Amino acid sequence: LWYVPACAGADIEALTKKLGKDLACSACAHSTHSLRMLLGSKVKKSMKRKEKRKVAKGVLTAACAEDRFPSQLSISGEEGKRQYADFQEMISKGGSLTNLNMKPENRKDVSEVCAAIASDLGAEIVEKAATYKDRLGGF
Repeated sequence: LWYVPACAGADIEALTKKLGKDLACSACAHSTHSLRMLLGSKVKKSMKRKEKRKVAKGVLTAACAEDRFPSQLSISGEEGKRQYADFQEMISKGGSLTNLNMKPENRKDVSEVCAAIASDLGAEIVEKAATYKDRLGGF
């Protein structure tokens, strides 16, 4: 349902240059996860299309708020394979934590990627949510 094509658009391209392809990809994954989960909880299968559109438009903005992402969002991994992850989840999994970066800007960066996706693809996302017949966010 929520395939985001390699994040096209000028804003996305600028963010990809700023973050690097690996982190832009990871931020895109976190963003679409937030969108999918929030749409799934707010847009109900029984709603009429007009109501689904209205709710989906509101979700686009809310899904990209910084507080939708982990408070301790960290970057881990080698250059070219870096990804964003919740520090608390990484600790609970155990193992070694190498090349860890816990800048406060990490949440802001992921939020910016999310906002760029919503801006570039918002109309398509809203239309898909409004016309989809099954439960959104379900697998």
